[in-house]
Amino acid sequence: MNIQKIKIATIALCLTISASVFAQDGEQKQKIKMKDRIAKLDTNNDSMLSKEELKGSKMEKRFINKWDTIDTSKDGLLSFEELKAYRKEHKGKRGKRGSRESKDDRG
Repeated sequence: MNIQKIKIATIALCLTISASVFAQDGEQKQKIKMKDRIAKLDTNNDSMLSKEELKGSKMEKRFINKWDTIDTSKDGLLSFEELKAYRKEHKGKRGKRGSRESKDDRG
């Protein structure tokens, strides 16, 4: 009976560890994707995005109306940290037609 409990506990521990590793891996991939998108748009290589750099991109449509909310430093530029913080704060919120924006963000 004790061996059975040990086996079950071991399996449960392995599953918990595996789930944690996969979750961290997914978060890391999301960070890389966001950094890649920023790098592609960052034409002057200052690690920040200006409204000019976003013109015509999908990110422009997504963030231009929320610029003042995302730009917490109020320097007119969006940093990776500002975008990451905004995304974390609004993750999972859905507005009209299933978009990921909340009512407050639609402008």
